[in-house]
Amino acid sequence: MDIDRKKSTYLTLGILFVILLSLIRWGGETLQYLFYLRVPLISGALLFMLPIICIYLLPSMLGNLFVLKNKWRMSLVIPGAVATGLGIVIIGGIIGTNAAARFNVSPCPLLEALLQDDALTPYLFALILAFPTAWAAYWSSGPASKEMSNTDRKIGVVIGSILSLLLMGAIYWARTGETVSWVSDMLLMIISILPSEARAGLVKDDQLTPGLVTASAFLAVSTILYLIGLLLYRPKIKKDRWQLPALSYVLGLLLIFSFLFGLLTFVLDYYRVPVLLSFLAVSALAYKLWKVDHYYDIRPTPTEPPKPDDFIGALKERLAHQQGRRTLVVVCASGGGIQAAGWTSMVLTGLQKRLGKDFTQAIGLISSVSGGSVGTLHFLDRFGNEGAPEDSELNAIFNASTEDSLGATGWGLVYPDLWRFSGLPFLHTQPRDRGAAIETDWKSFMKSPNATLRDWVDPIKQGKLPVPVFNATIVEDGRHYLISPMTFATEPLEGLEFNRLYPQHDMDASTAALLSATFPYVTPITRNSEEGDSQSKATPVFHVADGGFFDNFGIVSAVDWLNEQVLPKRVELEIERVLLVEIRAFPDEEPLQTASRKNVGFLMSLFGPLLTVLAARNSTQAQRNEDIVNDLKTKWTAKDIDIFDFKISFPKNIPFFEIPTQTGYENIDQYTAALKDEKKAYTPPLSWTLTKKQKDAIRNAWEILNQDQSSSVAELEKVWSRK
Repeated sequence: MDIDRKKSTYLTLGILFVILLSLIRWGGETLQYLFYLRVPLISGALLFMLPIICIYLLPSMLGNLFVLKNKWRMSLVIPGAVATGLGIVIIGGIIGTNAAARFNVSPCPLLEALLQDDALTPYLFALILAFPTAWAAYWSSGPASKEMSNTDRKIGVVIGSILSLLLMGAIYWARTGETVSWVSDMLLMIISILPSEARAGLVKDDQLTPGLVTASAFLAVSTILYLIGLLLYRPKIKKDRWQLPALSYVLGLLLIFSFLFGLLTFVLDYYRVPVLLSFLAVSALAYKLWKVDHYYDIRPTPTEPPKPDDFIGALKERLAHQQGRRTLVVVCASGGGIQAAGWTSMVLTGLQKRLGKDFTQAIGLISSVSGGSVGTLHFLDRFGNEGAPEDSELNAIFNASTEDSLGATGWGLVYPDLWRFSGLPFLHTQPRDRGAAIETDWKSFMKSPNATLRDWVDPIKQGKLPVPVFNATIVEDGRHYLISPMTFATEPLEGLEFNRLYPQHDMDASTAALLSATFPYVTPITRNSEEGDSQSKATPVFHVADGGFFDNFGIVSAVDWLNEQVLPKRVELEIERVLLVEIRAFPDEEPLQTASRKNVGFLMSLFGPLLTVLAARNSTQAQRNEDIVNDLKTKWTAKDIDIFDFKISFPKNIPFFEIPTQTGYENIDQYTAALKDEKKAYTPPLSWTLTKKQKDAIRNAWEILNQDQSSSVAELEKVWSRK
C-alpha cells in the first residue's frame, strides 16, 4: 500500500510539473494573467468554496454561519452572495480587459467580453459563484437545524431572488446609462495626477478604459447599502432590533477585499509595488500615528472597594438560611464559547429545579471563564431578593445565554474594526469595535443591562448574591486577572485584581464578562481606557485576554479563595463541608493512546512547536487543577472539613442525527431513508451562535444526566441531601 501511495504521489507531482513547464514554455502570458488576476481568482474560489470550508472543514467554528433564523435573513443573504460574486467578476473583467494596455501582454477576448455594455456574462458568472452559498444557506436552515419551515425557506428564496434581480438591474442600468458621467469626470481628474506612462490601461483617448465606470457604479450602489447597514443594523440595547446574519458580514468582507485589493493590484503592479505589504505598512503607520488600540471602559466611582475581610460577613449572610451543618457550594464554570454559556446556565438552573432554591442560596462563589462567564452573567442578572432566581426566570436565563451574538461581532468587524485596520482610525462610531458590539448585544437580553460590579457589592454583603469571579489573563506577562465586585487576598506573583489595580473605578458587569470571554479574534484584546480625566498617568495599563489562556476551568481562583480566605475562618463561618461543582462545557477526553499513523511530517516541521504549546497548555491546566483540588481535599479533610468534588461535564455520544442530503422533500428524501438508523454524535460548536437543534442538544444533555442515577448530578444530590 505504501508503494502504491508513493507511486500516486510521484505521479501527481509529475503531472503538476508538466503543467507548470508547459505554461512556462508555451503559455507564459497565461501565467502573467494568472498573476494579475490573483485577487479576483482567489476571491472567487473563496466564495465558491465557502460552504465547504465552513461546513465540512471548520464545522465547530464556522458551520453555523449558514444557519439563518428566518426568511428575512435568507432574503438578504442571497442578494449579498450575488453582489459579492458580481463585484469579483467586475474586478476580474477590469484587470483582464485592460491588462494588455497596462502590462504589455496579448489581449484576452474572453475577458474583454465581460465588460461589454450589453454583455450578460458577468451576471451569469456572478450567479454561478453565489449559488453554493445560497444553496448551503437554504439547506442548513431547514430540517438539518430546525430553524425554518420549508414554506419560510421558499419565501426567503423568492424574496432574495427578486432583490438579486433588482440589484443586477440597477448595476446594468448604471453601466449603460448617462447618469454616471460625473463619476467619469471625477475619476479622470484623479488619474490625471499620475504620470502619462502610468495611465496606460486606465485612460485611452481621454476616456476611461472599459470597466472603470461600471466599477464606479457598482461601488456607488454598494456604498449606499454599506451605509444603510451601518445605521440600520448597528447593535443597540434593544431586544427585538433588526440584525443581519453573520454570513452577510463575511460576504461583505470578501467583497471589500476583492474590490479594494483588486484595484490596488491593477494600479500598483505597474510599479512592482507589493500590495499586501504596503497595505500592512500603511495600517501599522496609522496605528502608530493615531495611537490606535482597543479599550474597555472603567469609570470613576466615589465608593471604596470592599476589603478582603468583607467576605466573612457576606458568607455569614449568604449561609444564614441553613440550619445545622452549613454547606458551602463553590461553582467553577469552564470556557468554550456559546456552548459554555449555554451549558453553564443549563446546569445552574437545572440544579435549582432539582435541588431547590436552598442549593442556589448555598452557592458562595462562582469562578467562571470565557463562555462560562457569559452564562454566569445572565444567571446572576436574574437573581431576586431571596438569594436565587425565581423559578419563573430559569428558562429566560438559558434563552438569554444562548442568544445569537455573532451578527453583532460581524457588524463590529465590517465597520469600526475594518476602518481601524485599513488606515482610517480617525473614523469613529458606536459601538466602537466588535468587542463593544457583542457586549451591547448581551445587554439586550439582560434584565439589568447597566448593572456594575459596585452595584453588586451590597447584594453580596447582604447574602442575596454569590460572589462572581470573572477570570481573565494579562497579556504582557501571562498572569491571572481576577475581576470581581469583591476584593481577594491575591499576591502579586499569583495574579492581579481589578479592585486593587483600579480601586477608585468601576465597570459594567457585562464588561467583566467580556474581558473574561475575549475569544481569540472574535473579540479584540483590550486595555483599560484613558478617556477624559478619569485616570492619572500613574494608573496601571494592561492588555486583557481570555481567561482560558491561564485556566480554562476556573479552578485556581476557587481553590485559592477557599485556602486563603474562607476555610481558615471555618469555625467562625460554621462551615463543615464544601461542595465543589465543576461545570465543564465539553465531554471529558480520555488520554490519547497513540497518535495518528498518517504522514504529518511536513505539518510537524512547520507547526510542531506551536501545536506542542497548545497541547501542553491543555494538559498542563488539567494536571495542575487535578493536583490542587486533591491537595485542597487532603489539607482540609485532616481538619474535619469534608470537601466533595463533582465534575458535571457535557455527556458524550448525545444522539444528534443529521442527514447531509436531507431537504424536507419526500421525493428526494426517500432515497436517503436507509440512513435514518445511523447516529451521529453531537459536536459542540465554538462559535457565538447556536441553532435550535443545538440548543435542544444542550437541553437533552442535561436530561440525560438528570435521569442517570450514576451521574455526577445524582451523586451531588445524594451528598446535598445529607444535611
